[in-house]
Amino acid sequence: FFSADGSAAFHLAAAFNTSGTSVAVPVAPFTLRADHPQTLLTSPPASGDFEPGLTTAVQDVVFSDTGMVTGTVRRFNQAVVSSGTVVASGDALLRDVPVPIGTGGTYVFTGLPAGSVLLTATVPHPQGTPLIAATSTVVRVGEISPTEITIGPTGIVRGFVHRGSGEAVVFVRVELRGAGGLSRSTDTDTGGRFVFSDVPVGPVTLETFDPASNTAASLVATVIEDQTTDVDLILAVGGSAAGLVTLPSGQPVSGAQVTLVASNGTFTTTTGADGRYRVDHVNPGNVTVQVTDPASGLRGRAAGSLGLSGQTLTLNVTLFASGTVNGTVFRFGGAVPVPGAVVSIDRFLPGVPSSVTTDLQGRFSFDPVPVGAFNLDVTDLATGDRGRASNQVSVNGEVRTVNVTLNGQGRVVVTVRDASGNLITGASVTLFSSVFYDIQTGTTGADGTITFPRVLAGPFTVSATDPVTLLGGSASGSVAVGATSNVTVNLQPAGTVLGRVFAPSGSPVVGVPIRLSNYALFREVTSGADGSFRFNAVPLGTYTLEAVPNGRLRARETGIGVAQNGDVVVRNLKLVGLGSVIGHVLNPDGTAAPGVGVTVQSTNALGGFFTATTDGEGSFEIDGVLVGGFVATAASAQTRGETSGRIDSDGQQVTANIQLLDNAINLPVNFYDANNSFFNLQGDGSIPDGTNSLFEGDFASNRGGLLLDVVSGGSPSRFTGGTIGTTEESGREVALRQTGLAGLDVTRKVFVPRTGYFGRYLEILSNPTADPVTVDVHLLSNLRQFNGPPRVVATSSGDTTLNVSDPLNPDRWVAVDDGNDGDPFLVSTLPASAFAFDGPGAPLRAGEASFATPGNYGQLHYGWNGVTIPAGGTVAFLHFALQQTSRVAARASAERLVQLPPEALTGLSPQEIGWIRNFAVPSDGTSALTPLPALNGAVSGRALAGDGTTPVAGALVRFRSRNIFYGRTQSLNAGADGSFSFTSTFNDFGSSRPIPVDGFVLQAFHPQTFFQAPDALGSFPEGQTSAAQDAVFSNTGVLRGTVRRHTGAAVTSGAVQASGPVFQSANLATDGSYVLTVVPPGSYTVTGIAFVPQGSSLTGTTSASV
Repeated sequence: FFSADGSAAFHLAAAFNTSGTSVAVPVAPFTLRADHPQTLLTSPPASGDFEPGLTTAVQDVVFSDTGMVTGTVRRFNQAVVSSGTVVASGDALLRDVPVPIGTGGTYVFTGLPAGSVLLTATVPHPQGTPLIAATSTVVRVGEISPTEITIGPTGIVRGFVHRGSGEAVVFVRVELRGAGGLSRSTDTDTGGRFVFSDVPVGPVTLETFDPASNTAASLVATVIEDQTTDVDLILAVGGSAAGLVTLPSGQPVSGAQVTLVASNGTFTTTTGADGRYRVDHVNPGNVTVQVTDPASGLRGRAAGSLGLSGQTLTLNVTLFASGTVNGTVFRFGGAVPVPGAVVSIDRFLPGVPSSVTTDLQGRFSFDPVPVGAFNLDVTDLATGDRGRASNQVSVNGEVRTVNVTLNGQGRVVVTVRDASGNLITGASVTLFSSVFYDIQTGTTGADGTITFPRVLAGPFTVSATDPVTLLGGSASGSVAVGATSNVTVNLQPAGTVLGRVFAPSGSPVVGVPIRLSNYALFREVTSGADGSFRFNAVPLGTYTLEAVPNGRLRARETGIGVAQNGDVVVRNLKLVGLGSVIGHVLNPDGTAAPGVGVTVQSTNALGGFFTATTDGEGSFEIDGVLVGGFVATAASAQTRGETSGRIDSDGQQVTANIQLLDNAINLPVNFYDANNSFFNLQGDGSIPDGTNSLFEGDFASNRGGLLLDVVSGGSPSRFTGGTIGTTEESGREVALRQTGLAGLDVTRKVFVPRTGYFGRYLEILSNPTADPVTVDVHLLSNLRQFNGPPRVVATSSGDTTLNVSDPLNPDRWVAVDDGNDGDPFLVSTLPASAFAFDGPGAPLRAGEASFATPGNYGQLHYGWNGVTIPAGGTVAFLHFALQQTSRVAARASAERLVQLPPEALTGLSPQEIGWIRNFAVPSDGTSALTPLPALNGAVSGRALAGDGTTPVAGALVRFRSRNIFYGRTQSLNAGADGSFSFTSTFNDFGSSRPIPVDGFVLQAFHPQTFFQAPDALGSFPEGQTSAAQDAVFSNTGVLRGTVRRHTGAAVTSGAVQASGPVFQSANLATDGSYVLTVVPPGSYTVTGIAFVPQGSSLTGTTSASV
């Protein structure tokens, strides 16, 4: 690619370099094409060649399929235009093409495609809008089309700008506007003169505004061809107001009387035939327009503000039906008029006040008032008395008289006392009158009273606050007209909370912020030199007391009750001690881990998080950790680690080394079993939700399943775990650890197999001490109510009462469900759950198990009592929790699990097996039960109509295994050929699809009628993981046929509908045939429909029996 120069010449020569821009020109035949720089058209190809023996060739490129347009742009007097542009536009052009006008007025277009083009000449003007002229021409291939363009006639407008005194106004802007968007502007010179040149002929408007004097001038002048029009603009104060007057229907009103009120007077005029009016010489400021239509009697109002001289304010007015409201305001009793009262009406009209003041006779008037209801509200400014009335203007022109009688007032004396009866001086009192919502305020005097001399008669409420104690109270009463009402406000009873704050060593602490708070109160004081603090005037209630030295919560006492007036509650605070946590963080290979973030979380009730980063030796130190337990966590990009410890005294330094693990996992984590039951495992090993929020309990403090408590000496300690665990069994088993729990190191291992139907818990208790430790191990699960409260539906002993006290037949598992035994994935219900907690022949069976409904939720307890862990020894307890699709499945699952099937023993180490006390686990970990069938099956088939051959496209097909442990119903839609395929798949996202290699049931439903086929029972051939089974609607027939015209010709576009026991429809094939599948037996009316593109379809009807 290369460009021609200004003379259209071009030259291409071979050139070679190492920069990637070499040009090779072979001495051989060649083809040239050119793109026009303005029209973007491409020329026809030009073929060329080199003369024998020569390396230079000459070949022109000709735009032979285009034409040219040339011409001259002239003024109306034939003088040529010496500058500007001409633009060619038209459908044949890819874009508008501009060319300049030469000094001789000429222009040239080349490379134009054949066809009509519009030529537009534009001559710029320094004062604004340019001069424009347009003409059209026809472009012919290979020809030049000469076209002249003539600019329309123009003239000159000139003049002076003067003040009213005759003084010339210099350097002021003059605007000229005309038809077609013409807009020019210029400034007056030193003599106040202005000139507009080359102005198109016709009427123009000239305007000027002098901001220095806020004066303006405007006029209309006519521009004459090739002549000069002289005009003078005389500045004056004022502008114009104009508008359109219409009836409510929008019709303009002629002959309406218009009164305009401005700061320089009142002006009157009449609307013209078009309903418009105009008033000039209106001073800037507020303007009100009042309109009356003599013909209809309708009136209207409008108001606005004229900003500057020279502007026009538009005020359109819509007329409306109205009347006049007159009346008199009387005092209570209706005899004495009230002068100077403010009367307000709830209507707004532009420029018309909504409030007036009564005259000496108490009279008032509002005019106009729109037809309709209105309210009057009266206030007597002298006394504060109020009155109100409602009425309406019914017809246009009505004069409505509405008198208003004031409410009347009485006297209220308020006495304020504290709860002991003492008078309160300086109390802030607020009186709220229920009549007219009047509010008055004041302060009690030395005698504890305040008098409100003018209170609206009727009910009222008084509230008072002692500004010293901030105690408050309220009372209510009622006062009659002219009467006195005495009311006493008794402030709320209160007491005192005091005490001292001590350091961990027991010495008093000075300057500690002490906070007292509950839902309605927050106060703060600072402890004195002896550590003392005092809160006076504390209202009755229950409070929390806190000490926060240096903004750090260090002590808290709750349940501080002030029960009676005058109570003095003494409660001391002792600051919790602070210690330090130091340690090393080690990589999985035992080397130091520098630059790792460490977080220490205090498990003290006052809580707190503390962070640090290990140094180059992998060491860290965190100060200011509250006395009590803590959990220390470290994390790098690929590893996690956690440990726990305890600070026992103020100033103690505790070592807590952290081992990073490459199998660590952040908690919580979500698991799904093969049935897609949900186990959202938390850091403490509990399940707070489960499928359909099964374990939500009361959705408040009693929430979560599988909560672990270790009870020592009758005192339970809740296992809290941490935020990091470790994984086993390909990430499906999580181990959670906590040290120092009732003197034991406790590990919870939770296993939810991807192909399983349960969650397995292994509670491991290790005794790191030199003495045996005896504890109770308890599990708690909270179960929500849904379709009624949860209840026991089955136990291993065969009844519905959970009981482990029978030595011959103790319960070993329990099943729980709500009132609806249904599949939670198909209907709105909860899963049936089961819990298995020991097996026959075990060294230790469950010592306690119970189920109760303390409210609208259930609580399941089970556990093992009197468990002794020898010094340095370990014991473990195995139990299972499961969520199933039916009660039968839950029962069968629990019965299988207590027999320790192979799936229940997966991953248990010989050491763990030896620790378990509540099941007799085979020492080699081998189960005596037969393994369940494989879950990797595939079932395929077709959904077929009653004839056994016609496919039912889009049928809903459901698969349900007859293996009770995997009874989820799987669904899909058959394809266009009726085919379907259920294939086993497993994932971690809750959408697994197990297909047990076992018996199964298929169900099919018609996509339109949802009519169900008989169940199809299927099985897998011996040794195979694939099975074929069709779903046949054998309880139905097929309706088929052809829709024809009266001539016998097939209808090629249409539909057919069958109405009978069910309704079905189908589109016609192009040969007019149709097939309706899955038609239940019975008589049907069959309607054929032929689509007609111009409107209503054609129909035909017949009868059929299936």
